[in-house]
Amino acid sequence: MATVYVIAPVFNEEGNMPRLLADWRTLAARLLPDRFSGILVDDGSTDETVACAQRHRADLPVTVLSLSPNQGPGAAFATAFESIAPQLEQGDIVVTTEGDNTSRIDVLCTMIERLKRESLDVVLASPHAYGGGFSDTNGVRMLLSHGGSAFVRTLLGLHGINTTSSFLRAHSASAVLALQARYGARIIERSGFESMVELLIKYVVLQLSVSEVAMKLDSSVRVGESKMKLGKTMVGYLSLLRDRGRWL
Repeated sequence: MATVYVIAPVFNEEGNMPRLLADWRTLAARLLPDRFSGILVDDGSTDETVACAQRHRADLPVTVLSLSPNQGPGAAFATAFESIAPQLEQGDIVVTTEGDNTSRIDVLCTMIERLKRESLDVVLASPHAYGGGFSDTNGVRMLLSHGGSAFVRTLLGLHGINTTSSFLRAHSASAVLALQARYGARIIERSGFESMVELLIKYVVLQLSVSEVAMKLDSSVRVGESKMKLGKTMVGYLSLLRDRGRWL
């Protein structure tokens, strides 16, 4: 019996907590006989995110980790990776996902099934893959998704991968353990949204097998606005050129 760790960074996501935890409860039931373990990383929220999560978690196995002040999704994911490092075993799966309800449980289940069936290291959810797309998504996020993906593919000479910025990813335990052995228990250095690109660079360096599952990104299910700041994130993407050599 394996454990599927599902990590979500949350920053002022009080309005999204009830649906997120309801989705996690559905996921836990669909994963059986594998075990579900949720990890919420509260990234310096100033609303009732944590209190709301505690009210709606019921008997769901969810750990809440806290950062203060707000540090960014990369720092949140790194904190969670470090937290699971001592207990991660071969056969386990580690999922990174959004905390604002824009990730889809049916897509995630398909990703996990494919990871197991094809013995892959990493599976990405991609709105750019055939069958994917965007629904009710603002132009800023679409620009960053398309532009960021094109930038990274050019930077790495990467072929066959359409998305680079999606949070929704499923990792085999062996992939996470390999990343931790090379880059430390936290795996990620960057604190911002560019951390997902940093992680992709590290997949390539370690020659991990990476594939994609199509996803339709629907922002209408989110309560509130995206926390992504276009200018800051683009600067973060460009600065990866400076740091890339250290990760090779």
